[in-house]
Amino acid sequence: MSASPQTDSTPVAMRVAYAEHLREELQEFALYDFYLPATEPVEQVLTRLYETLGVKRKVQQQVPFPSLALLVEQVNILSTKVKEANGFQELLVFKKTETTPQPGHVTDVKARPDLVAAFQQHWYDGATLNTKKTRPDSETDFETYVPWPCIRLAGEIASKGESQEDQEKHAATYVDLLMTARADLKGGFGLLAGQDFIVLMFGEAGKGVHLYPFTWATPELNEAMLIMVHHLYCPGKWEDPNIRMHYDKADHSCWYEIGFPSNEGKAGGHTDCEGSVEGEPVTQTNSNGRAALNSQTEADEKAGLGNERVMLSKFICRYATSAFGTRTHVFVRSDPVPESPNVVKLQLCQKNTRFDEVEILGLIHQGGVVPGVVRLACHEILSDFTPGRNQVRLGLEQAGLPFMAIPNIRMLLKVVYDVLEVTRLLHEKRSVIHRDISSGNVMYMPNGDTLPPPSTSAGPTDQPAFNDSESNSPAPSAHQPRAAASPELVQHEDNFNQEINSTSHGQATMERTYCYIKSLLCESKDPRESNMLLIDFNRSEDLQTSKLRDDSHKYARTVGVLRS
Repeated sequence: MSASPQTDSTPVAMRVAYAEHLREELQEFALYDFYLPATEPVEQVLTRLYETLGVKRKVQQQVPFPSLALLVEQVNILSTKVKEANGFQELLVFKKTETTPQPGHVTDVKARPDLVAAFQQHWYDGATLNTKKTRPDSETDFETYVPWPCIRLAGEIASKGESQEDQEKHAATYVDLLMTARADLKGGFGLLAGQDFIVLMFGEAGKGVHLYPFTWATPELNEAMLIMVHHLYCPGKWEDPNIRMHYDKADHSCWYEIGFPSNEGKAGGHTDCEGSVEGEPVTQTNSNGRAALNSQTEADEKAGLGNERVMLSKFICRYATSAFGTRTHVFVRSDPVPESPNVVKLQLCQKNTRFDEVEILGLIHQGGVVPGVVRLACHEILSDFTPGRNQVRLGLEQAGLPFMAIPNIRMLLKVVYDVLEVTRLLHEKRSVIHRDISSGNVMYMPNGDTLPPPSTSAGPTDQPAFNDSESNSPAPSAHQPRAAASPELVQHEDNFNQEINSTSHGQATMERTYCYIKSLLCESKDPRESNMLLIDFNRSEDLQTSKLRDDSHKYARTVGVLRS
């Protein structure tokens, strides 16, 4: 493919593509072109590829790529050479998969990429009846079937009826799918192959998709393919060492381990992992035996804070969106553990924004635990996870079902009433507004959500989070009323449930500040019990301390939702 003429002074031009596989709302993401002057050699494209990946030039024996017809054959020869030269354990196998919808994507999309790369152990072999039962259709060719969380590359063969720009956008949606399926990767490869050209694509989390065009039978393409295949084996800095994907071939399912710092590895207020967190403390090491540290833990090491981490296991990815924006993944523990992180939320957030979910949740529960609002068990902020963005990692206690899982109209109305009640309460008693109430941010709790049981142990790790009955709790602010100091009241009534008001005559009266619907309907004696759980406070605002600008609300705008 010949290089496109340069249209402006900047070497980087951005186009907009859409994640067309999303059903509810098309999401934009950036598609970066590298326009080169006609007199410039394609070597500049190759240089940009090296710069993006941050790797040194490869000197291994290369494999020629003369045409589209020989692409799969030649890239598998190259993969074998890379494996043998570097001593990698598993063989990376490329296959044509245009007739096979790949399973197991977190969005449940039935996408059919034309070309897929995955390690040999992850491809279905069709040898067991169990495999056949999990097939989404009646096809019998199991050899071209691999779960999305195991895919390393998803590519497209150019369609004759589309323009090249449309072909590139179509291929880029497979990179978007890959980046939503692979929470353990910060960047992922795709490609678009035509009769006269091939475009390598690299998706960068939180940013967009970079394009690297080449023509067949050129030395630059041979070197670029070597770079790409080596990266698929060993992503280096583009792989998140704190997320480990485990593949169970018996039922072709995937689950994850997710790392948080232990108490010994706290980093100056940026991390918080309480002792109630259950998991295996580990230290990441590389092939040289030295601790393999990310940008955050290297700073911890220099400060003498250590890098021991707790790996929380048996998490299933339930939600993912916006691979090239805020890139959010939500994991739910398959076997919940009380008062431990049962949900993990990973999200890329721009720096220096006024929205801070950690601070908001701390404010809400600081004066006493609020039933019906998600509770924070631990958190970590990884600085510069991708350029210009931090990754916020939240370990949350409660796990619920989607709003659409509510079984009947009566329960739906009860949940909606409690949503109105808790948003009113947060506004009046905490000066907090959620700003993003939607069906996606309201969970259904079949067994109800209420206060955690009172502690019977003197150990600090057994205390309810942010309970202001603790002697070391921060003093409440003016908009955080504290309960009376009676031990009976502390044990049986949360201070958020009652407050003492002085009348004009100086008499103290007790006023109940809220009551959920189950108590009003005499279905529960506890006014704090609810089948509703309000989540996702990353757009919320503390009205007491925020200094609003005239245009501040445009940053929290969400299409098609009702905001409190």
